[in-house]
Amino acid sequence: MSETKKIKLTRDIFLVNNDYCPEFEPNMFDSYYWANKNLIFGTAKGRGVTYFVGNKRKYVLRHYMRGGFIANFSKDSFFYQGKKSARSLQEFLVLELLRSRGMNVPVPVAARTHRSGIWWAKYDILVSYIENSSNLVNILKQRTLSSNEIAEIAKSVIQLAENGVYHSDLNIHNLLIDDQGRIWIIDFDKSKLIPNGCVERMLERLHRSFAKERRLALEAKESFFYTDAVFDSIKTQVMQGLSASKR
Repeated sequence: MSETKKIKLTRDIFLVNNDYCPEFEPNMFDSYYWANKNLIFGTAKGRGVTYFVGNKRKYVLRHYMRGGFIANFSKDSFFYQGKKSARSLQEFLVLELLRSRGMNVPVPVAARTHRSGIWWAKYDILVSYIENSSNLVNILKQRTLSSNEIAEIAKSVIQLAENGVYHSDLNIHNLLIDDQGRIWIIDFDKSKLIPNGCVERMLERLHRSFAKERRLALEAKESFFYTDAVFDSIKTQVMQGLSASKR
């Protein structure tokens, strides 16, 4: 298991994967650090902007943003109740756990909790970039999933459940397939350690995601090579796998 170093400054707490990023600097969490070195090679927009940065080693830099109604009042400040409530630190630790169990998830490189006042904090995380991969949304716009890919997706969900990890947003944007056919799961924000990982809730979220992206593609008159038989197969294999592991 990699060596994790904890750094505490006046207003910041860092967790750093010292083996993967021995050259860590606190300002690596600021996009201008990478921009000044001309090392931003891509971005993705969601609630905020996610930056793809680096050169020999490539990273994903994400600043945690609020969603929903409360975002009208506070875009990126969260109520702070100690390290156990710090979303960046918790995501780092979940990734570290799953990596140690052999799962295909990003390497947690560094996480920051920045205190702003007594009650509030802002969060950032830096993880490894999964090269030569594409998410299921983009893949399904081009082709169907193979039976082996479906089985590997089911295997990944089983691994989450067996490790007691609940992925709070298991959608098809967060499932990647690389050029070796391996399944990767990303974005473990708000994930929790729960016995059996609440597998039914994760499957329900995955099903809604398939249905939503199919509807959006239909409205945009785009191809989307998905039928409910794909999800049904994933669910059946997950439930059978978990049942077999309990025997």
